[in-house]
Parts: sequence; C-alpha cells; structure tokens
Amino acid sequence: MDERFSANMKAARKKAGLTQVEAAKRLGVERSTIASWESGAREPGIDKIRKIAVLFKVSVDDLFGLLPKEVGGGQWFSLWLSDKQSIVETMARNMAADIAAGYSYFGESIQKQKKDLEAYQKDYEDQMMAFSDMTDTQVERWCYFDLLRRGAITR
Repeated sequence: MDERFSANMKAARKKAGLTQVEAAKRLGVERSTIASWESGAREPGIDKIRKIAVLFKVSVDDLFGLLPKEVGGGQWFSLWLSDKQSIVETMARNMAADIAAGYSYFGESIQKQKKDLEAYQKDYEDQMMAFSDMTDTQVERWCYFDLLRRGAITR
C-alpha cells in the first residue's frame, strides 16, 4: 500500500480524536496493528479498510488520497461546469457553422446535432439536480472523477 494511505489514516484517526489504543479497540485489533498500518509496515484487509473509513468518518477515497487535497473549495465543480459549458458552446458553434455552410436546418445532419445538443443539455440539467442531494465534498469528488473519466484532466 502506498505512503498516502498510511499518512491519511493517521491524520484521519487524529482528526477523529482517537488514540491508537482507542482505534484498535473499536476495530478489534491490537494497538501495534494500528501502528504498523500507520507506518506502512503492514496493510489492512479490505474489510478493515471499510471499518477504518466508517470509524474515522472519512471515505475510502480520502484514505487513499484519490481526490487531490490541494484543490478544493469548489474548484473541481467550477472546472467541470466550465468544461460542460465549453462543450455546449462547441456543439452550438459546429451546428451554426454547418448551417452557414449551406446545410439545411431541417436536414438529417443538423437535426442529429440538435438532438445531441438537447440530450447533452438534459444530462447536464439532471446532474445539476442530482448535485442538490449531495454534500459539497461529494459534488467535488463526482466532478473530479467525471473529468478524469472523460479525459478532460489527468492524474
């Protein structure tokens, strides 16, 4: 397991206000086991990783450092929103260019582009509604992984 897990686990335990002894009791392990996980000498199993996340009130992603800590405060959402707006603008520009080039507005190519644009806008609106049921951290995480999945950013 990489060093980020060990460091993040230790930081999460301390933030939760638990000593190694208290965390060990609640997780059903020895204090030395907690110490070895935090030092990186040993690795917890997947069942313990889930229990650690629940106990420390963090996500497994947070333990593994999958969402970069240096970016926060809505920056992933802002980047995601900007990327979505740029895609819509590009789709609209391409459609306008095709019409200017002589393609009929009612032609198959333009109608397909119009349907694609409408579908994309509906997906965007649906996601914005879904965001209203999420915490800010969940929105940031979702935006980060969506940008990553679509290739808009790299790790």
